[in-house]
Amino acid sequence: MRKGPGAALAALLTLSLPLLALCSCQNGAPAQSGTPGGFSAPVSTPEAPLLSPSQGSVMPSPSPDSPYDAQAAKPLLNALAELALKPGSPFSFSDVPDAALADHLLALLLRDEVFHLPGIEYDDGQILCASGAADAAYAACFAGGTRQLPPKNGLGTALNGRGVRYPVLSRSDLQLHMPLDSFTQLEDGSLRLDFSLLWAYPEDAQATRGGTIALIVLPDEHALFSFRLLGAQSIINLRPGDQIGSHPRRDMELLRAPLFAVASACVLTREGFEEQPSATFAWTAASSLLYAYGADFGLAPAQGDLFVPEDVMAAAFSALFGREYEIPLPVPPRLARRVQAVAGGYSLRSAPEALEMQFESYHSGMDFTDEFTVLLYGTQNGQSLFQGQLRVALSLQEGGPYKNRRVSAAVYTPRDAN
Repeated sequence: MRKGPGAALAALLTLSLPLLALCSCQNGAPAQSGTPGGFSAPVSTPEAPLLSPSQGSVMPSPSPDSPYDAQAAKPLLNALAELALKPGSPFSFSDVPDAALADHLLALLLRDEVFHLPGIEYDDGQILCASGAADAAYAACFAGGTRQLPPKNGLGTALNGRGVRYPVLSRSDLQLHMPLDSFTQLEDGSLRLDFSLLWAYPEDAQATRGGTIALIVLPDEHALFSFRLLGAQSIINLRPGDQIGSHPRRDMELLRAPLFAVASACVLTREGFEEQPSATFAWTAASSLLYAYGADFGLAPAQGDLFVPEDVMAAAFSALFGREYEIPLPVPPRLARRVQAVAGGYSLRSAPEALEMQFESYHSGMDFTDEFTVLLYGTQNGQSLFQGQLRVALSLQEGGPYKNRRVSAAVYTPRDAN
């Protein structure tokens, strides 16, 4: 008989199992050494051997000692691993998951077409899931509770009692692996499963140990995944993109917004800066950032003029140049056609020019700065035209919206420079 609410969470918190030792045990007895799935076991380093080339997929662990069907569980473990690695998405639940966790997990599994149920339709970049199908999908994953409506800011959109509409989530080329470290039979018949979470990009020589995931599951040989979830807890130490410089080309994409803003300012003003940007440069960069990436600051996309409240404009300057940077007022007269002060804020009158940024190099400075060198290309008469080279230095800014970085210097070399 299962214990009352909270039993799964108590099992997660009170059992002191060796999460980092890659071993397997059953009913307290050690099994053969090694790791399920045939991966050699890293012991003292944060990296693991290269994953097999199953891009974006958890590799099953076909160990005969595994207490579940590894192949059947693979889609659910893959979705849990992907969810755990999303920024700000560690999860923990006991018995009944919160609506946001269930909503996101179902969206991932529906994207992967795991459920073969009547009432699920894939149409034009969206997934329509009838209420009965959504209920059945939830029951296939979770042993406790019933499906709730998606939260207000969730991925799913409730369709007035007719079901839920989900977007088709994008996939990445990130490779995932969850080797089973240990498992324990609990008194109520459930199992505690402890996994390490490893990730790697195709170009990586070794996988990175990102953290651990502990599950409390109710075994069921007739269940879609061979078990259903009673509880879960993820502890993530290192996500993709957390360490700037480990994957420079990919890191540039994570920092594309501030890099684009500075690149636009450099091309338009034909200047850079070392410590403090000029007023013209700073206003050009901030307005370019908000027009192109206003969604990062809660602004709706604009086709023409874009109104920016004063506090949002201040947030853009802070994101680019640091919280101590003071907005230079008034707006420089030479930018009158681009930015105008209005009641309660500013009106951005024109979009920044289209620019393509091509990664050239990365350098980590001794003063904890990250330096990216990019080549800039514009468009003229339908043709790509080289504009110049840009070197941007980024310094740490705790709590900054762009990977805790701010722009501390920019050196621009136009194509016509001598």
